[in-house]
Amino acid sequence: MNSKLSFRVLLFFFFMSFSFLGNTQQDLSPQFYLDSIFHLAKETSVVRNEVNWTAIKKEYDRLSINAKTEKDIIPAVKFLLKSLDDFHGRIWVDQIPHNGVVKEFVKSDFELPPDLFKEYQYGKIPFSGKMVQKKYGYLLIPGIMMSDQDESNAQKIKSLVCNLQKEHQPKAWILDLRLNGGGTMFPMLSGLSPFLGEDTIGYFLNPATGYKDSWHLKNGNFNFSDYQYTNYEMKIEGCKNIDLEKTKVAVLISASTSSSGEVTTLAFRNRNNTILIGENTAGYTTGVSWNVLSDKVVMQLAQNYYADRKKNMYKGTSILPDLHVRGGEDLDNLEKDKMVQEAINWIEEK
Repeated sequence: MNSKLSFRVLLFFFFMSFSFLGNTQQDLSPQFYLDSIFHLAKETSVVRNEVNWTAIKKEYDRLSINAKTEKDIIPAVKFLLKSLDDFHGRIWVDQIPHNGVVKEFVKSDFELPPDLFKEYQYGKIPFSGKMVQKKYGYLLIPGIMMSDQDESNAQKIKSLVCNLQKEHQPKAWILDLRLNGGGTMFPMLSGLSPFLGEDTIGYFLNPATGYKDSWHLKNGNFNFSDYQYTNYEMKIEGCKNIDLEKTKVAVLISASTSSSGEVTTLAFRNRNNTILIGENTAGYTTGVSWNVLSDKVVMQLAQNYYADRKKNMYKGTSILPDLHVRGGEDLDNLEKDKMVQEAINWIEEK
């Protein structure tokens, strides 16, 4: 596969159509979905060389033999996902997700009411930035819905960075990803580009095929290897010459940090003058395709693994902090927040 073709197949959370033999929306049968999904899994699953496809196909067919509607294919597809141990993958039928494997979450002492976390995760509580002790820049970056890739989110994040830098010249920065449950990675990384520079900041890797796609930022835009994915203008007044690539950054993570929140975490792993503080992340460290089969059925499959800039690979495993800190959060009063306190201690010790 050439790089551009592999990019189209393996792109993380990218909306793409997946059609066979000229089928139209009007004549898509349950068998079409079943055949398409099985073919997709066999050709692109990150573990496709590690499973017994003959045995899987036999049970897959048995579970779907009487399928007459889209909903009837769900048991077979859930079995397929379970056979692949694909906890990040799922099938969506009529906009309702169905997982084959429910991942056991990391035990967490990060105590936040679930309803409040959902408000952060689904954009009801926006990105924020402020000064702590009048010396340290603080950025809170929750998740961004995977359908919400537009330029405004990247602009908002980068504006927070630039405005704090211009007005206060922080001694160092604290990046809070504890409430980042994932979604789309592109606005997050583009918005944080002043800290990340234009070197490689991570990879998607597939050891079975040798597939490798590197993550880069250039002029605030995200690139996969030699393919520019975003086309953000990023024209923020007074921001052009702000370069924070060498400044100290403490990144706060928790068991709620997941998926593209973990991509953002890995972009900072092995960056100079950087520390990860907090808990083990959720471990949703597989790159997942978004395959639109029709307006009723969408299939997600894990097709590669995350890796940091040194190519340390995370095969669906948690990212471990450099400094473990559990509990003691206080988002209303950051100076009393235990992880923020540890971040300040680290900044002052360096």
